[in-house]
Amino acid sequence: MNERTKERDILETIKRVKNMKDFLLKKINLTEQKNYLELLSPILANFNEKGIELPGQFVTSELEPHP
Repeated sequence: MNERTKERDILETIKRVKNMKDFLLKKINLTEQKNYLELLSPILANFNEKGIELPGQFVTSELEPHP
């Protein structure tokens, strides 16, 4: 290998390592973010109704008598 080729390879390797570092830092920052319900859905955040039935909330089996 001549000196010119080595230098180019080293610079290319440094560039790739920096890109990898930036990519990993972005991934870390994305996982640390908190999502607040008020920002995602203001309607759900302000929903105060009680006594709501959800589908599948009550599981019945064939052994239990039906009301």
